[in-house]
This record gives sequence, C-alpha cells and structure tokens, in this order.
Amino acid sequence: MHAHQRPFTRTVLQLAVEQEFGGPNTKKKYNKFVDELLEKMVARWDAKKQLDYDAMAEYMDQKIESLFNVVADDGSIEQVCLLGMHG
Repeated sequence: MHAHQRPFTRTVLQLAVEQEFGGPNTKKKYNKFVDELLEKMVARWDAKKQLDYDAMAEYMDQKIESLFNVVADDGSIEQVCLLGMHG
C-alpha cells in the first residue's frame, strides 16, 4: 500500500497506526518500534558521536513496511530523520 500525504498533515505512520494497518496489535508494534528506534539512535550516538541519516532512514523504512504493511513515500521518514539529527 502506498500512502501519499501532504507535508505537515498526518504522516503515513500515524495513518497506519490509526487504521491498524499492522493488525490488532498495531499500537503495541508502534510502541516497540519507537523504543527500538530510540535505542538504536542512542547506541549509535554513544559509539560514534554522530547519527547516520541514511542508515536511520533505511532502518525506519524497512521497519514501517514490515510492521505496518505500508511504504512511507510521503517524506515523513526524511522529516523524522532530520528532526532526530538536528533536534
């Protein structure tokens, strides 16, 4: 499934969680995904004192597709990565 959203509206991930694209345990999957993403970012920062934009975007893209059955081609992954890298 491809979901196209305008910038500054709901992201494809928000839509996937709201509509339970990941099945009945979607919210639990989402919470685990966020926890794992934050752990991965902290571990990367602790190890190298930098975040790798491309690696973070690829990780998020793969996880969102596998957990929620959606391709995030709405630019939201890039927005989140930029926020994560620049605060």
